Amino acid sequence: RRQKGRAPPLARQVRRGASPGPLQQQAGCARAASCSGAQMGGVADRPGEEPGCDGGAGHDGSFRLACGFDALQQPGSLQPRTAEDCVARAALLTQCAVDDTAVGRDSLATARQQQAFRAVQVCKPLVNLLLGIYMGTYFFEVPSWCWLEEDSCGKEGTVPRSPLSSTLPLYISRPFQMFCLLSFIGYTLAEQHALATWRHRQRLSLAVAVFALLDVAVACINGCGLPPREICWSPLLRPFVFLGLNLSVRRFIGNALPAIASRTIVDLVLLQGAFLLVWAWFGLLLFAGTSEGDAYFSTYGASLLSLFTLFTTANFPDVMMIAYSASRWVVAFFCTYIVISLYVVFNVLLAALFNSYKARMQQKHESLSDRSDHTLRLAFELLAARGAPGAEAGIALETWTALCARLAWDGRAAEDLFRALGARAGGLMPLEVWRQAAPELAGGPPAPSPGDPARAGAPRALGVLHSVVDASVVASIAVTVAHTRDYVEGERPVWRCAWWARALHLAVCALYAAESALRAAVLGRRLFWSHRCLVDVLLALACGALEGLLCAAGPHSAVWDGADPRTLSRLLLLLRAARVERVLWRFSRPRETLQLLLALVGTFRTAGAALFFIFYLYSTVGVQVFGGRIRLDSSALHGSEFGVAGHVGYWTNNFNDFASGVVVLFELMVVNNWYVIADGLALVAPGGRYVGWLFCISFYFFIHIVILNVLVTSVVACIQPVLPDCVMGLLMAQSGQACGQASGRAGDSDNDGDSAWTRTQ
Repeated sequence: RRQKGRAPPLARQVRRGASPGPLQQQAGCARAASCSGAQMGGVADRPGEEPGCDGGAGHDGSFRLACGFDALQQPGSLQPRTAEDCVARAALLTQCAVDDTAVGRDSLATARQQQAFRAVQVCKPLVNLLLGIYMGTYFFEVPSWCWLEEDSCGKEGTVPRSPLSSTLPLYISRPFQMFCLLSFIGYTLAEQHALATWRHRQRLSLAVAVFALLDVAVACINGCGLPPREICWSPLLRPFVFLGLNLSVRRFIGNALPAIASRTIVDLVLLQGAFLLVWAWFGLLLFAGTSEGDAYFSTYGASLLSLFTLFTTANFPDVMMIAYSASRWVVAFFCTYIVISLYVVFNVLLAALFNSYKARMQQKHESLSDRSDHTLRLAFELLAARGAPGAEAGIALETWTALCARLAWDGRAAEDLFRALGARAGGLMPLEVWRQAAPELAGGPPAPSPGDPARAGAPRALGVLHSVVDASVVASIAVTVAHTRDYVEGERPVWRCAWWARALHLAVCALYAAESALRAAVLGRRLFWSHRCLVDVLLALACGALEGLLCAAGPHSAVWDGADPRTLSRLLLLLRAARVERVLWRFSRPRETLQLLLALVGTFRTAGAALFFIFYLYSTVGVQVFGGRIRLDSSALHGSEFGVAGHVGYWTNNFNDFASGVVVLFELMVVNNWYVIADGLALVAPGGRYVGWLFCISFYFFIHIVILNVLVTSVVACIQPVLPDCVMGLLMAQSGQACGQASGRAGDSDNDGDSAWTRTQ
C-alpha cells in the first residue's frame, strides 16, 4: 500500500480523527520509525511520523504504545504487525527470559518463527526422550570393533562380553540412528529459525549431527562407514551429539573449563606435577639395586607410575612393604610424599578451585541475568504505553490482561496480580515492576488453594486419609518383617500367607491409590507433583499391580512367562519394604534432610550429566581401542596380576562391549585396584603399554580432578543459600503438609511452601 501511495486503514482512521481501541493503537504505532532498546520511556518525535503514533496520548487521551519498533516490524518488510502479534511475541519472549534462552532483535519476529518456536516447545520432551533412547541403544548394539571381524565378535567363551551386547542387530539400529539424527537436525534448524541466533555452538552441533548421519548412511552400504575403516565415526560422535542437545552438560563444561584454566589452578597443577617428577627421581636413586627398586622403582617410568598410584592411595601400603620390612626409616619417604602431595597441595588446589569456580558462577549468573533482562526489555518494548507526553512508559491493564490470556491466566487472576504488583498512578506497570512480575507470569497461574470455599472440607478429609494410610503402612511393614524371616528361613513364597495378611497389603495399595486420587483433585497439578505425592503414586502403581496379579493369576500363570517364584518374592518384598520411606517422612529431621538433598537436585543433575558425557566418551573410545583384546586365551594376561586378581581374574573387566566398558570406568572412578585394570589394558593395548596407562590416567584426571572436585565446590556454593531455607522450614510445607498432613491450616502453608520450593529449585 505504501508503494502504491495508499495509506493503511488504521492511518485513515487516525487522520479522520477516529478513536481506535488500545490494541489497534498498538498496531498503528508499529508503523513508526525504529527506536533504540535503551529508550524505555518512549521514542522521540521524528519527521514523517503518523499523528498519534509518537508514544503519547492519542486524540482521545487513551494510552498508546511506546515500543521498540525494530521488533514490531517483520524483518525486511514494511507491513505493520497487528497488536495481537505483538502480545503473542511478548508472551514468547517472556518465556524465553525465564528459561534463559538467548534471543535477539529478530527472534520470534514473524508468525512462522512463533509457530516454529511453539513446535519446538511441544517437541522438546519428545526430542529428549528420543535422545535418551538414541544414547541407550549402544548398550544393545553390536560393538564397533566387530564390524570388520569375519567371525563377528568371537566366541563368548573366549571373548567375555555383557549379555546385553549384540542383542540389537545393525540392520535395525542403523536406520533408527538415521531417524534420530534427522529428528535432531530438524529440531535444531527449527529452534534456530525461531530464535534467529546462529552461534558457533549451534553450527558445530549441527555439523556433528550431519557428519554422524552421513557416516551411518555410508555404513548401511559398505558396513563400516566413512574412511578410514579402522575408525567408526558414528559411535564416537554420539557423546558430542548429546553435548549439543543437553544444556546441563554445556553449562557445566562452560563453567568448569574456565575455572580450571585460571592461573592459580594451572600453577598448582604444575607444582603437583613437578613434585611428582622430582620425587620419582628421588625414589629411583634411593631404591636402586634393592628388592623395592626391582618391584616398583626399576625405571624412571615405573617410579612415576608407582608414585602416581600412591597419590591415589590405591597401592598403599603395599608399595612400601618390601623396603619397610628391611628398614623402618623408609616410611619417611612415602609419608612425606603423601602428606605434601595429597594433604597439602591437593587441598590447596581444591580451595583454589572452589574460589575460581565460585567467581565463574558469579560471572555466569550476571551474564544470564543481563541476557534475561535484555529479553524482558524486548518484551516490555512490545507492550509499553504512555499516558501523557513525556511520561515514563508502562504496561496498561488491558495489554496486561491480553498477555496473561496468552500465558493461560484467568482474567480475574490477571487483574488481581496487576493491582497487587502496584501500578503507578497512571495505571501503568513500569519496567522495574515488569522484571519482577515476568517470572511469576511465565510460571503459569497459581494453583488453587485447598482452603478455597469450594473445597473447605477437602484438607480435613485429606488429613484423615493421610493418617489412615500411615497407620496401614506401619501394619504392612510389621507383617513384611515377619514374611522376610519366613522367606529367608524357608522356601514358602511371600504371597502364600494368611488371608488377612493378603487383605492388608491389598488394602494398603487401595488406600495409596485413593489418597493419590484425592490429592490430584484437591491440590491441583502444581502441588501434586511433589516428592511425597510422586513416591506414593509410584509405589501404589508398582506394588498394587504386582499384588493384584499374584493374587488373581498366581505365580505360575502365563503372565510371568515362567519367572522364578523366588524372584517374584524378592521383588514383592522390596516393594513392600520401600514403604518405610513414608514412615521416615513423618519425622521432621529426616524430612528436612531429604528436602535439602532435593533442593540440590539441580546441582547433582548437572554434574551427573557431565559424568555421563565423560563415561560415554571414554567407553566408546575404549571399545574401539581395546575391544576384543582381553580374551581368555591371551598369554600376556595369564601371567599378570590382571589374570589372577579377585580370585577368578579380572577377565570380565574389559572393553569388549559398551556396557562392560561402563563398568570398567566406574571401577576406575572408585580407584581401588585401578592400577591392576590399567596394567591389563596396557599389556594388550595397540601401539605400546603407554596407551593403556594414558587412557586410565587421563580418565582419572577428568573425573577426580575436574568433575568430582567441581561437584564438591558447586554443592558447597549452592548449599549456603539453600540450607537456611530448609532449616527454617520454608520447604517443610511443600510436600508433607501440602498433601494433608494437618488440617485446614495446611492450605495456606501449602502454597507458600510450593512457591518457596519452586524458587529454590
